[in-house]
Amino acid sequence: MGKSKIVTCKYCKSKIPKDTAYVEEYLTDTGVLRNNYYCSEECLKEKQNEVKKKEWLKEIKKENRERIRGICGLEEKEKNIYFQSTYKSITDNFSQEDIYEFINKYEKDMLDILNNIDFKTVNSRIKYCLSMLENQLQHYIAENQLDKQEFKEKTEEIEPSFVDEDFDIVVNVKKKERRNLDDILGL
Repeated sequence: MGKSKIVTCKYCKSKIPKDTAYVEEYLTDTGVLRNNYYCSEECLKEKQNEVKKKEWLKEIKKENRERIRGICGLEEKEKNIYFQSTYKSITDNFSQEDIYEFINKYEKDMLDILNNIDFKTVNSRIKYCLSMLENQLQHYIAENQLDKQEFKEKTEEIEPSFVDEDFDIVVNVKKKERRNLDDILGL
């Protein structure tokens, strides 16, 4: 009997004998049947969960964008460069999961606020909407982190402390005069 061929686990990348590996069959784009190999059933399940999560993230990314465009008052196919650039800065700073969770919870509240303001231009509504979204997302995430921290540290009370947006920190720094050589040498 010959030596068993060695394959690599698709999830954890460990080397395993082909005859003891867990096999997952899949079809390529060209319709060819191929196999993925895994060292254990756990690795197979973890890889499947990873794929599901990626698909879910792709779906909520698209849904987030469309719902926020709707809140901003943009039509389905309407292009707006200002929205695109401003929304990108939000997605660069916040995860799609956080945006999705926040929108599901506060979409109606945001619409209530925006629909009671008379905006002169579409861009002014977009600016107000996305500024509100970014600001409230920061508070929302901070509160969630505090909740998780409080859950971990059941004994300690932690109060959220948000700084007022108009609050400026002024630091007075008195510049020291340069010392001359005589001061340094003690002359």
